[in-house]
Amino acid sequence: MVSGRGLDELGPEGEEPVIADMPGEAAPMPHNVKPMLATLVKDAFDHPDWVFEIKLDGYRTIAEIAAGSVLLYSRNLLSFNNKFPTIAAALAGLGREAILDGEVTAMDENGRSDFQLLQNYGRTGEGSILYFIFDLLYLDGRDLRNLPLLTRKTLLQEILPDLPEVRYCDHIGETGIAFFQAAQDNGLEGIVAKLADSRYEAGKRSSAWLKVKATLRQEAIICGFTEPRGSRKKFGTLVLGAYDKGELVYIGTSGGGFDEASLNELHDMLLPLVQGDSPFKTRTATRMPAQWVKPVLVCEVSFSEWTSEGVMRQPVFLGLRQDKDPVTIIRETFPGPMAAPPPSAKKAGLAEKELTIGSRRLKLTNLDKVFWPAEGYTKRDVIDYYRTISFYLLPHLRDRPESLYRTPNGIEEAGFFQKDVRDMVADWPLTAAIYSESQHKIITFLICQDEASLIYMANLGCIEINPWLSRLAPG
Repeated sequence: MVSGRGLDELGPEGEEPVIADMPGEAAPMPHNVKPMLATLVKDAFDHPDWVFEIKLDGYRTIAEIAAGSVLLYSRNLLSFNNKFPTIAAALAGLGREAILDGEVTAMDENGRSDFQLLQNYGRTGEGSILYFIFDLLYLDGRDLRNLPLLTRKTLLQEILPDLPEVRYCDHIGETGIAFFQAAQDNGLEGIVAKLADSRYEAGKRSSAWLKVKATLRQEAIICGFTEPRGSRKKFGTLVLGAYDKGELVYIGTSGGGFDEASLNELHDMLLPLVQGDSPFKTRTATRMPAQWVKPVLVCEVSFSEWTSEGVMRQPVFLGLRQDKDPVTIIRETFPGPMAAPPPSAKKAGLAEKELTIGSRRLKLTNLDKVFWPAEGYTKRDVIDYYRTISFYLLPHLRDRPESLYRTPNGIEEAGFFQKDVRDMVADWPLTAAIYSESQHKIITFLICQDEASLIYMANLGCIEINPWLSRLAPG
């Protein structure tokens, strides 16, 4: 992989340099950081001020790294070091003092995160354990939590080397509706929308981070169980509850989703918790008599819908959530008016002459120039189009030199090829100097690695994109 740095920018023996002019506030490393939480909303949306990530199906995990020592813990401060020792060992090689926020997942054979695989990993060893990191809260003596999200993510991507079982969690800008549809089509849990300039609100559920679920899921407190029926052993269903306005309320029963091993394991955990009284204040009617337990175990279920009585229809057990504190488990319904931009934002189109994508600020020119006279399409439409499809296009462009075909006056006038960009691009797009045997000289090609570079090309009048068929050699 070409780094884009010269020899004078690298440390001893090619090590990554310390980032100059480190942003953030000088401060000692905080400890036991509670993660920022997202608010549930019903619908995906498009908006230029928001970015979108895949909603991962695992354990939210904070990592504190200092002097080669790593602490992994859940959002209720439960240690994960013994549970995921290989991740802790990998992060010990980061060589920085840092606090990371991400999700530990178990990936199935199709590359999808699967919570049941993660839940059963200690027993079965099935699935690939990965830590997807999506935020950087502290780095080398600087508290970054008051910096904009995209600044934090840019720093994270810069410092995160290739580590076993550790991945950077990427995002796309603006096009949340298509991104959510792609998540649905691929059987993923959903997406998370984040305001691009949002600060990190530790321990708070914020409207600056929103989650859109492709399937209905609910964390629930196990409040009791019923006797088994027929050939079923141990117990029949779990009686589930959640807090609603500070009161523990009944939200349904779940009898599906168990295998013999999980039935036995959960039954053994429930027996010491048996108590005589119901943990609910109001009388709760279940189909079968219930044995009540102390409301301390948390599980996660999928379900089809909420009934008018506030009960889940057809809940299916997915696994225990030992990373969650029961007092934080609320009945998760949509909070009324959507805390996201209005739907009209998705149709607004590009209006700015300056555009911020990630950490890059692009100056756009001649947005109203007509590129398709018969149809009336403008340069603005071209840029809008490439922003919309960037998520799908970029994987096919990365690491491929670009032969720029520029048509600054539209499709009815002749364009021209420009390969050598040494003296005409900004200082931030990645370039590669490649010797041309036919021209007997070195040519500096632009490499389109991200959305900002793609829009930079569109602004140069590149209506069509011409990548090489070959990629840069690694290293």
